[in-house]
Amino acid sequence: MFNKEKIKQEVLDYLTEVIEQPRQEFSGFPVCPFAAKDRKLGNLHIDIFDAESENIADRFVEFDKSPHTIAIYVQFFEPDEMPHEDTKKYQVFLNKLLKYIGLKHLKVICFNPNSSLDIDGYNPRAQAPYFLISIANKEELHHAQKSLLKTKYYDAMNTKYKKYLGVKK
Repeated sequence: MFNKEKIKQEVLDYLTEVIEQPRQEFSGFPVCPFAAKDRKLGNLHIDIFDAESENIADRFVEFDKSPHTIAIYVQFFEPDEMPHEDTKKYQVFLNKLLKYIGLKHLKVICFNPNSSLDIDGYNPRAQAPYFLISIANKEELHHAQKSLLKTKYYDAMNTKYKKYLGVKK
């Protein structure tokens, strides 16, 4: 089937080598300035979601009951099954599912290796080793975004990328 530990290590490598690295496209900040802290504090849960045999809603409920503050689920798709254009729709679907099952305090963000969204040619989402479903507390994500608005984090980003992130500055 698949080597779960190898896949988890590939996700960790993606976090440490891509997401946590300072980049000029993010005004010298890491792609996600908060990822390293959560990972180092043990707040991060990485797992694989098998859509053929599991229900993602059950996984979301398990996460909500866990001590973790962020989870990343690897979901496998056939190579052309999840094109860039469908990522946002799937993310919206998962966020509606969260509301439906009573977990409206959580939010999903998807990372698709088929992403074509870039900042001056740099595309951290396309470097994801797999399709990733990240889930965290919506209020914490809002506070993180709000704190970044007080910095130069968004200054080098083009309007399209900021719009995708929901930044209104």
